[in-house]
Amino acid sequence: MKNENYYESVRTDLLSILPDSTKVVLDVGCGSGATARRMSEMGVSEVVGIAVNPDVASIAAMHCSRVLVGNIETMALDLPDGYF
Repeated sequence: MKNENYYESVRTDLLSILPDSTKVVLDVGCGSGATARRMSEMGVSEVVGIAVNPDVASIAAMHCSRVLVGNIETMALDLPDGYF
């Protein structure tokens, strides 16, 4: 079982290497959207999140531009090639 705060952590390791010019991000395993919220504060204009847990995805929707629910290894993204 996951720690109760598992979905709320901010991935500071990823934020520290995100280029300043980044405008669109695919956040696989977006959790509750805490990292997406921080990316938006840093100037990212669009964050598309992916989560496997629908309850957590509904929370992430408050911070992501769009949230897809499913397994990234088996789902098809309805986005044009080169979108990210």
